[in-house]
Amino acid sequence: MSSSDTPALRGWRHLFSGKEREVYYPAGQSAHDSDTVMIVATDRFSAYGQVFPTEIPGKGVALTQLTTWWLEQLGDAVPNHFLSTSSVPEMAAGRAMICRRLDMYPLECHVSGYLAGEAWREYQAKGTIGGARMPEGLQQEQKLAEPVFNPVAKTQMGRHDTNVSWEALQSLVGSGRVDQIIEYSLDLYQRAAKIAWDRGIILGSTKFEFGSALPYGGEAVVLGDEVLTPDSSRFWNADSYEVGKRNPRLDTQILRDWVDSDACQWEPYKRQVPPQIPADVVKQTSDRYQEIYETLTGRTLNE
Repeated sequence: MSSSDTPALRGWRHLFSGKEREVYYPAGQSAHDSDTVMIVATDRFSAYGQVFPTEIPGKGVALTQLTTWWLEQLGDAVPNHFLSTSSVPEMAAGRAMICRRLDMYPLECHVSGYLAGEAWREYQAKGTIGGARMPEGLQQEQKLAEPVFNPVAKTQMGRHDTNVSWEALQSLVGSGRVDQIIEYSLDLYQRAAKIAWDRGIILGSTKFEFGSALPYGGEAVVLGDEVLTPDSSRFWNADSYEVGKRNPRLDTQILRDWVDSDACQWEPYKRQVPPQIPADVVKQTSDRYQEIYETLTGRTLNE
C-alpha cells in the first residue's frame, strides 16, 4: 500500500485525510452515522503543520503496532477507542486499526515527568511549567517530584500549539470532563513510565489525546489517536541518562533537529514548501522507529 495515496479499500470508504493518517468508515454505513472507523497510519512526516515530500519507511507500521501494544498493557487504565487489527484489508495490514469513532477534543494533554524540551525552556524563563510555579534550582532533564499535566490547545495549520488556562480548558472539553482527563493523563503516564523503566527506558514526557464517544452511545472521555509512540513521547536510555544535560533521545528527535537546523534551510512561517529529507536522516529515523518498538515490546516489527 502506498501511504501517499488514498486507495479504495474493500469494505471501507474514505472519510478524510489527516497530515499523517487516512480515515475510513464501513462501506455499509453512512459517513455521518458510522460509529466505527479504520485509521491508517501513513509514512508521511509533518512539522509545523506541513507535510514533507519525503516519507519515512516503516513509520506508519511502527506507530500502529506500538500503539496497539501499549493499549494491551494499559487497556484496564482508561476507556480507549481501539477495537481490532484482525479484520483490516490486506493492503492496510500492519498499519491500520479499527476503532470506535470519537469526536476528538481540540487538546493535547502533555504530561512531563522530567524537565525537558518546552518545559525546560519555560522553567528557565519563568520558573513555571504550563504556568504552574516550580521549585527553584531544578536542572535540565531532572526528574520532577510529581508528573506535571500541561494542556495545550491545538491550533490552525502552521502555527504553534498554545498553552491554555483552566477556564479555557473547561470551555474546550466541558467543565465536567476536565478532572477526568487530568486523572487519566497522569495515571497513563505513571503506568507507562514504570513499564518503560522495566525495559531500560525512561519516559521523559508524552502527550495524550481524548475524544467523546457520546454521539455513538459511549463515554464522554475516551483515549484516542496514537499512544506513547516516538512521535508523541520523549524516550531516553536509562543506563546513560544524566541530570543537567540534554541526553541522547531514543525517539525521532534526530529528524526534528534536522528540520530546525541550518542544513534544512526551511522557513515554515513564510509558508515555504518543505524540502526533501536527506537519505541519511530518513534511514536513521526509520531505524529509530524499529529500535524503540523492539526495545519496548521485545517483538519484531512486522510490515
